[in-house]
Amino acid sequence: MIAREYVTEGQSTRAVLKIAGVAESSFYYKPTAGKRGRSATTTTMDAKGTVWTEEQLVDLITAELEKEFVDYGYIKVTKWLQHEHTFVINKKKVYRIMDEHALLHSKPSRSKVRKQWVKDLVPNPTMPLTHLEFDIKYMHIHGQRRNAMMLTVIDVKSRYNVGWLMQWSIKKADAVVLFLDIQCTLPMVTKITVRSDNGSQFVSHLVRDHFKTTGIEHEFTRPATPEQNAHIESYHSIVESVICRQYTFTDLHHANELLTRWVEFYNHKRIHSGTGYLSPAEYLRKNNVSLPQPLFRTAQLTNFSIN
Repeated sequence: MIAREYVTEGQSTRAVLKIAGVAESSFYYKPTAGKRGRSATTTTMDAKGTVWTEEQLVDLITAELEKEFVDYGYIKVTKWLQHEHTFVINKKKVYRIMDEHALLHSKPSRSKVRKQWVKDLVPNPTMPLTHLEFDIKYMHIHGQRRNAMMLTVIDVKSRYNVGWLMQWSIKKADAVVLFLDIQCTLPMVTKITVRSDNGSQFVSHLVRDHFKTTGIEHEFTRPATPEQNAHIESYHSIVESVICRQYTFTDLHHANELLTRWVEFYNHKRIHSGTGYLSPAEYLRKNNVSLPQPLFRTAQLTNFSIN
């Protein structure tokens, strides 16, 4: 700074600063080392008044994230800490802790291309177990180098998996049998609406006649509009991330065993932002709805070995 040079040569500081138009506070300011603002707290208290160190909190979060099927980001970890352990903690602190200890998800790359988002209606039921979405996802069976098909039925309101089926192929009759089983688990529901895409298994006369004779209203999404079936698409996206990218299957029996464990975890443990960060089972219980028992039917499994 030129003003500092004149002051160093013996000129009056006040006169030099007045000519230069520099405030005395700016001239004498000396920045301090370290980050600005208050220092981050290193302890956290739960509802019982117990004080936890940051190291203990990191160990707790790490242990939860290492559990099978758990893929939470910092917001869900915050809700889990508040709900399961009654911590008095906010998401900013959880983000900082997870960021400093490399526990955050890697940030996905985003396209910079401007998109025209489609605005279409999606189901918005007022009661659980009255509006279901279903679809088929291909699951690769690595040991046999072929794809199996998984049909899943999700309750829109609670995100509860009310039924699923995985086998080498799924025909029209398989979809009818699965829905017969599901209807047996939902005796308290008087009217059910189901939504699906236009897959051949779902548009057949057999499936449509079954829905008609049992009083189920069947809605079809428009072509190329997966957002109209967003809840089941989201579920299959989670399966892709948590199951398909993490595990290899020796055979169909192995895949069915793992998916059985996954559905139990998903329904009773995995929290969802759409249900107020409760698991589907917790959401149903909170709304005084009896829990349906998700069905798993293995129909005519052939050409696979049990190791």
